[in-house]
Amino acid sequence: MSDDVNKTRLVAIMNNKRDFAIAREKHWYRVPVKSAPRNLRELLVQQVAFYFTKTFEDEAYSVRWFGNVKRVTIVRRGDLLPDEIRNVASEIGLLGTAGIDYTKPDRRYSLKSIPSEQFSGLQLLCMMYAGFKKIDPTLDVGLDFRDAYEMALKLYRPNE
Repeated sequence: MSDDVNKTRLVAIMNNKRDFAIAREKHWYRVPVKSAPRNLRELLVQQVAFYFTKTFEDEAYSVRWFGNVKRVTIVRRGDLLPDEIRNVASEIGLLGTAGIDYTKPDRRYSLKSIPSEQFSGLQLLCMMYAGFKKIDPTLDVGLDFRDAYEMALKLYRPNE
């Protein structure tokens, strides 16, 4: 295959059924900006193929689905998956009922909703605070992270 053809195709590693259901039913697929390949960032991609991992059992380790790319748009993850914020914040809240040690920097906590990462206790509490503030800004979360949260918002969204 020529290099020009390779630049117009993207093989996406599909490792969960929820993301594939979204791609199949809602006709969009998300790629984090920081890990987007150059050809996608340069808007060269015309087709995407989905490589299934072991999660897909009988269809694992194969490409069975592909689609044409109509457009590439940068959208915040929270805007694409608004329920995800509620799910993550709630999961951390439930985890907190058993106690979260925020004094140690080691990443020893994991979340079912974000299985590929480990978090420190302080990271979890910050995520929970930000998540619940996004859901309901008037909610008293019981943590005094207001100043840090407002500073982070100004850094993240300087024009708002």
